[in-house]
Amino acid sequence: MFTLRNILRALIESAPGSQGAAIINSDGVVIDTLASSLSVEPASGLSEYGLVAQQLNSVRELLETGEHVDYTVQTPQRTTLMRRVNQHYFLAVWMGPSEHLGRARFRLRLAASQLAVYP
Repeated sequence: MFTLRNILRALIESAPGSQGAAIINSDGVVIDTLASSLSVEPASGLSEYGLVAQQLNSVRELLETGEHVDYTVQTPQRTTLMRRVNQHYFLAVWMGPSEHLGRARFRLRLAASQLAVYP
């Protein structure tokens, strides 16, 4: 059975080096978050990431560049990947700055497609 928590857990477990995952709405409200054993606390600033993604979407509409699928925010402490689930929600996963992002991006895409059909 798919639950939000199970989808987050599967994402963290399938992307090596993941420190946590979250579902965020486009208003910046964190719907659910789950930290891995590698992380002491969920990534700070998640709500701001949702708002930034919404602003980037507004810029995309203005410039008519096509649909943005995902966003990457890289800092010295961590890399956060965000993928749009639908017009209202984003899925985020964060990991250490030196982790390989390819598998995490792939697993993020799969998890977002599961959430897109979530009842």
